[in-house]
Amino acid sequence: MSEIEKIKNQFFSKLEEAKDLEKVNQIKSELFGKNGIISNQFKVLATKSDEDKKTFASELNTLKNDLQAIINKKVEKIKIEEINKK
Repeated sequence: MSEIEKIKNQFFSKLEEAKDLEKVNQIKSELFGKNGIISNQFKVLATKSDEDKKTFASELNTLKNDLQAIINKKVEKIKIEEINKK
């Protein structure tokens, strides 16, 4: 299993379990913050060979976009649930 697949599986599970905005924001920071996992993977990209860079960059961008979409959906879902509680 590649590093990207491990990250994907780990954080999809974490996001599925997140029940409040605080937890979702913590996960988002863990992924995309200055020293976040995704940010660090982009730094690793510079060390890859030219052949590997294209594939790795493509997979990493897909993962980044997928995670951002899931985070946005989760935030919307939590906000709607909070509104419905009122």
